[in-house]
Amino acid sequence: MPEKKFQNLKSHDCHVIMTQVLPVALRGLLPENVRVAIVKLCAFLNAISQKVIDPEIIPRLRSDVAQCLVSFELVFPPSLFNIMTHVL
Repeated sequence: MPEKKFQNLKSHDCHVIMTQVLPVALRGLLPENVRVAIVKLCAFLNAISQKVIDPEIIPRLRSDVAQCLVSFELVFPPSLFNIMTHVL
């Protein structure tokens, strides 16, 4: 990968990267506040993509996503969140 780009990925490949590879890859690269927010977002995406979702964890997932959005708002520019809040 001399260009360091991901190309020609299938949707399953992107799913695996977002839910499993990204949290491990970011361990030593980013500041802790950014890294924790991204890892929580990846855990949320992993939880909602399961075949069976336990109804008891849905309130925890909602609070985790809210905490992620607050953490992202502290780090990233506000213009990013006009679109992002509709996605989550």
